[in-house]
Amino acid sequence: MPSLQDRTPVSSQLVTLRQVVLAESDAAYREWMLNALRDWGYEPRPVSCYRQLTSVLADMPAGTVVLIDDGFCDGSHNLNCALATIGRLFLDGFDARVIFCSDRVEEQLEERVLQMGAAGYVTRRDDLSSVRKQLASVVSQAIKPVGGVPFLGDSPAVRELRDVICQIAPTDSTVMITGESGTGKELVARAIHDCSGRSREEFVPVNMAALPETLIESVLFGHEKGAFTGADHRQSGMCEAAHGGSLFLDEICEMPLSLQPKLLRFLQSYRLQRVGSAVQHLVDVRIISATNRDVDELVAQGLLRKDLYYRLHVIPIHLAPLRERRDDIPLLAEAFLKRRCQRSGKKLTFSPRVLERFYEYAWPGNVRQLENVVERLEALARKNVIEMSDLPPEWFFPERRAIPPESVWTGTVLARLDEEIIVGDRLLTRMEIAERSVIIEALNRYEGSASAAAEYLGLGQATIYRKIRTLDIPKSVMRNAKDEF
Repeated sequence: MPSLQDRTPVSSQLVTLRQVVLAESDAAYREWMLNALRDWGYEPRPVSCYRQLTSVLADMPAGTVVLIDDGFCDGSHNLNCALATIGRLFLDGFDARVIFCSDRVEEQLEERVLQMGAAGYVTRRDDLSSVRKQLASVVSQAIKPVGGVPFLGDSPAVRELRDVICQIAPTDSTVMITGESGTGKELVARAIHDCSGRSREEFVPVNMAALPETLIESVLFGHEKGAFTGADHRQSGMCEAAHGGSLFLDEICEMPLSLQPKLLRFLQSYRLQRVGSAVQHLVDVRIISATNRDVDELVAQGLLRKDLYYRLHVIPIHLAPLRERRDDIPLLAEAFLKRRCQRSGKKLTFSPRVLERFYEYAWPGNVRQLENVVERLEALARKNVIEMSDLPPEWFFPERRAIPPESVWTGTVLARLDEEIIVGDRLLTRMEIAERSVIIEALNRYEGSASAAAEYLGLGQATIYRKIRTLDIPKSVMRNAKDEF
């Protein structure tokens, strides 16, 4: 496939702005759309399968607009297959501006399409007016490279990530994705699924840290009616829901040691046994797992079974933190701002000084933190240019805030030990008050990010979530971590 560097320069191809590639498998829909595009003054190039699409794009300049219908697929009308086309185009080196057309009015679908790198999402009406408006908007914009946000950039880490995804996606091998919180582990897992032969079936994510220990087995493998109190009907588990597709086990290292043998047994045969049943069922599923913890250390401590680790760690992928690929930060920030502006209708840009400050900052919450900051700036912007004065006060502190002297921490904690804090119907002990104070200090240090605070304190995410609940830590402290709960 052609690389981006091999493509014809955009500046010499402005005459082709009226050319639009129409990816539509249904002949009737295709003819309808072709007639409309011609009436609007465009030069449509119709394609009915992915092979034709790549063949046409190979002879067209970077930034070519592609209209992809939600029924576009090789041989079947399948939404997941149509979505996979977006990821495949980007990973195959095509810099296209994709507009995804659908009859569905679904906010989650629009979010997923934009996350995968589409330039726009449009709900098609009978008169196609919405398609015409979106197309005119995209064509009128300056031609810039687009792509899935977690892969946007030209740093060595991102280039290697693209290559690895392309190489492993067609296989069925288990994958373990490691990296700090906020680096985009689930989005990488989705990209692997979307670019694989399993893309026609479901991608099923399961957050192990969010599941109570007593429910994990039932959630994963399902249960029979009467298997336990409250089980008033048979329930299939996530492994069955992912049959033919991919099961993503996020925060896999938070899985209790007592339940790890059951997952290991499933990985050995891919036969599951519902809780309360003696019958085994064979399922076809690819396992992708992720963690933000040091896996080798957990194995050494006996918190993760070594045999389970070997089963999950067949293909490892490590995601670099944002501070190790700083050249990608301005590109990511502008991509996030563009996405927000597409929804709000605003026309905003960052001043050079703001982008420079973004570049300098350490980003302990990585890409997720950057996205949240851009969302905040877009929502509160009063002018078309976002300036330094618009940034939150914490931006004016040094990049790496110094750790307070031990006496300050100690004084702060000791001063609170005599407070009377009641949770439920009991009074917290002094040890619990001290623990509560330290967690609050860590949350404040990392701007409300529970995952970053957990990593700083050496706690698992399941542990810090539990302590936040049991120690009644105020929700106001979690103001910047809304996507973590």
